[in-house]
Order: sequence, then structure tokens, then C-alpha cells
Amino acid sequence: MAFDRRIIRKLGKWCQSVQNEDVERSDDEQRDVEHMLRHCKLTDEAKQYYEIIRFKHDMIKNDLLRNTLLKEKPQRDAMEETSEALDFLYHYMEGNVNYEERNYHASLLHYQTAKLYMKNIRGKKRAALFLQLGENLLQLGQDKLAKTQFNEALHISFGAYDQQNEYKRSQNMLASIQEPKSSPPVYESLLSRSLKKARSTHTSKEPFAFRDGYRYSPLK
Repeated sequence: MAFDRRIIRKLGKWCQSVQNEDVERSDDEQRDVEHMLRHCKLTDEAKQYYEIIRFKHDMIKNDLLRNTLLKEKPQRDAMEETSEALDFLYHYMEGNVNYEERNYHASLLHYQTAKLYMKNIRGKKRAALFLQLGENLLQLGQDKLAKTQFNEALHISFGAYDQQNEYKRSQNMLASIQEPKSSPPVYESLLSRSLKKARSTHTSKEPFAFRDGYRYSPLK
């Protein structure tokens, strides 16, 4: 499992350099990733992440982002969707790594940031994000807020053949939550505390990585 986290971290660095359109650094990060892949096998989820990063990398490397073809709206929209999907996957995967490492404040920020980029994310992945966010909130003692996320995951996965695991997991998590005795704090206040906590515990080796600065979407 520790090696799995290392490859996700490395994919994250490659993703950031690609999103910043830094071709030289992207090439370096890709070489590091390919070297690591000689010794491990990616999960299906990580493989999807890898393929989208590589696609965007090829685009910037061949200067296709500035090609006249991309002046047409359909091509331009496709590239915007690719960038948004990468931002979603980056924060979702980084959230998972931080959650596994019990850095619940940092994972909360990543999951909540991923919500900003899920406009075109449908089905299983969308339900998975709400499930992870709900479990993260449980770890921070926010049962009432967690219930909101599990209910959203339940709604998304209801009746979907390929999302039965997400549906059952949502039901089980909701059944496990007792009715909270007190009101939760304002969500923005919780996120502010998490941001302060995450920044105070990061190291120079593993920087607190939000490409455009930290933003969050209101919880609904």
C-alpha cells in the first residue's frame, strides 16, 4: 500500500506540471513515473488517471494547445473538459492518499476542491467522491454533515447496475450514524480550520499542493 501511495503522489506531480503547461518538467516527471511503473501495476482507477495525464501531456508537448485546430469551439471545449477532469482526479486521488495517511484535514480540503471540477463527472466516480467526503467528515466528528454526503451518494447510485457497491456502502454508512446531539459548526469554519491545520503540518518534501490556491464549494 505504501508503494501505491508513492506512485499516486508521483502522478500528482506529473499532473500539476502538465496542468501548468511546463513541458520540461512534465517530461522529467513522466520519466520518473514510467520508471516506477516497471515495478508495479496500476489499479484501474490509477490507470485512468495516468491515461488522462498522458493525453494532456502529449497535447502540450506537441504544441497542439496553440494549434489552429483548437481555435474551433468543439476542440476548445474538449480541452477544457480534459483539464477539468484532471483537476478533479488530482484532488480526488490526493484526497484518498491523505485519507489513508489519516491526514483528515488535508483530505477534506482535497475532496471539497474536487467538487469544484465535477460538472462533467457522472455515475460511479461522482458517487465515490461523496462517499469519501462523508467518511472523511465522520473522522472529523461531523456526523450531520457526513449524512448529507451519504444521502447524495445514495441518490446518485440508486438503480444503477454498475454502482451497487456504492449504493450498499451508502446505506450501511447512513445506518451506522446515530442522530447527532448537537448542531455542527458552520462548514466554512470547519474548512478554514482544516486549511490552517494542513498548512501547519506540511513539509518541504510534500508541499501543500493547490495549483490555483485553495478554494472550496459550499456544501449543499
